[in-house]
Amino acid sequence: MNVDSRYSATSLHSILNIEWLDVSRKQSTVCELYKILSGQCPSNLKDIFKEREITRTLRSNVCTQIVRPVTRTVAAERDLAVRAVKYWEAVPPDVRVLPNIDQFKRAVKSSNVFLHE
Repeated sequence: MNVDSRYSATSLHSILNIEWLDVSRKQSTVCELYKILSGQCPSNLKDIFKEREITRTLRSNVCTQIVRPVTRTVAAERDLAVRAVKYWEAVPPDVRVLPNIDQFKRAVKSSNVFLHE
């Protein structure tokens, strides 16, 4: 891509629409995790994610909660399992319990959870 040197970094950011690419990536990662947790993907993928044990009844226990893997390096933070759980925790609990993938996608996109991170 040939970019004129008179553009500032801020205007290039808006021209390239980088923020929306990041939001779209996060939304698709969360949708894939929804499919994995709801059994719409091969079962070996579900083995990567461990559901949190529920020890007492709370309002927050209505939706699926996943244990975030412990990481020790910056490179490990980029792992799909770590990123997916981090993004999943950002999704509102009432959206996580929706019955099908189409409603889930619509709700994630309309909630704009990842827009202001």
